[in-house]
Amino acid sequence: MGRYAMKKALEYIDSYEEPAAVTYESVAAEIERLEDLRTRQTDDPIRPITVRRSIQYACAQAARPSRPTEVLEEAKAELDRIMTEDVPRMACADDSLVYNADWKDAIETLNLLDLARLFVYASLERQESRASLIRPEYPETDDENWACALAYTRAEDGTLSYEKIAY
Repeated sequence: MGRYAMKKALEYIDSYEEPAAVTYESVAAEIERLEDLRTRQTDDPIRPITVRRSIQYACAQAARPSRPTEVLEEAKAELDRIMTEDVPRMACADDSLVYNADWKDAIETLNLLDLARLFVYASLERQESRASLIRPEYPETDDENWACALAYTRAEDGTLSYEKIAY
């Protein structure tokens, strides 16, 4: 995807305008999100490593070369459940700022969940078999509709949307 990344970088440079003033609202929001992960208190907490294992188990079958729709749908449902039920309960056992492995695990777990959801959603969307990835329900390669990359965007509420990027 190097060509696409370079194309987007050049488009960004061409359209870049110096901001009138630098604001740090997005930085403050990210710091607040990370602090919430570190200090979150819940009635029935789940440790980050437990959530991570749930994500890994949810994707174990869906990440194989053969990806049947039923398996992908099950993984999607479980990942969505993890996002809505387990992540809000995820809490660190330690809220210190000094080498807090639980906090690091919590941050990595959220990143893993985003990536897992992206690959499952993209696999479901791509209704074809291509290279070593096989969709049994769609055994043929469909260059007319799928000779492209899928660029996903995650909204603040966690919903995913995509656009097709032609090769």
